[in-house]
Amino acid sequence: MSTTTSTLDARDSVDESSSNSGWLDRAFRRFMARREAHARAVVDGHLASLPDASLFDLGFEQADIRRIRARAGSTAYYWI
Repeated sequence: MSTTTSTLDARDSVDESSSNSGWLDRAFRRFMARREAHARAVVDGHLASLPDASLFDLGFEQADIRRIRARAGSTAYYWI
């Protein structure tokens, strides 16, 4: 007996062979871009609360830390 496991992400759920100019595809890509921007804002907000030494220990470069600190003041929208 054998078992096969497959995982899909958002990019796998869209058939790449289909026309990429359809309104549904454009709407899906805009939706995913907005969700990604929201997730980055939330994560950056949490990371900004950490001291620089902890961020260095986690492998962040100085440029990454500056980016995190700069975005920390941006508004994050939450779903209720």
